Amino acid sequence: MEPNADIALIGLAVMGQNLVLNMNDHGFKVAVFNRTVSKVDEFLAKEAKGTNVLGAHSIEELVKQLITAAHKHQKAVINLTPTVHALQERRVWQLVYADGFAPAGTQCVNCLALYAEEKEACDYCGQAVKGVSDFIDRAAERVLEMDGSVEQVRGAAAERLEKEGSIGALLRF
Repeated sequence: MEPNADIALIGLAVMGQNLVLNMNDHGFKVAVFNRTVSKVDEFLAKEAKGTNVLGAHSIEELVKQLITAAHKHQKAVINLTPTVHALQERRVWQLVYADGFAPAGTQCVNCLALYAEEKEACDYCGQAVKGVSDFIDRAAERVLEMDGSVEQVRGAAAERLEKEGSIGALLRF
């Protein structure tokens, strides 16, 4: 049986390393990925030596960890509606979506709440809701406003994510 993580993190600069080690210290099993893959191995051999941190050497491995965590009801969600719901609750830490994914969505004209489905009125403020053509861009902007990160995946990672709804998120809590 292969190891599974509770949560995953992309980026092993100083802040990323500190976040991973802090989560590990609090009992979470964390999968890490970095675009410079050698940094994953260096981090595991040095700062994360002796911890429960798992290394991912490709974005495909990280997407697999995301999907596994979501299926186990850990700190991840997949598919559009659960991802948007987590976004509204400000729980999204990393948004991951397949290249070319362009779902229809709606947004409140008053409080700017996003919805994956058509609605007439906002659940939060009761005002009108309108369709938006750039739904993913708006969702990504919202994640970045919360100091989260956004990862658009291509190739094999995108194909795997498309089987699970083309979008998912690693959650803060």
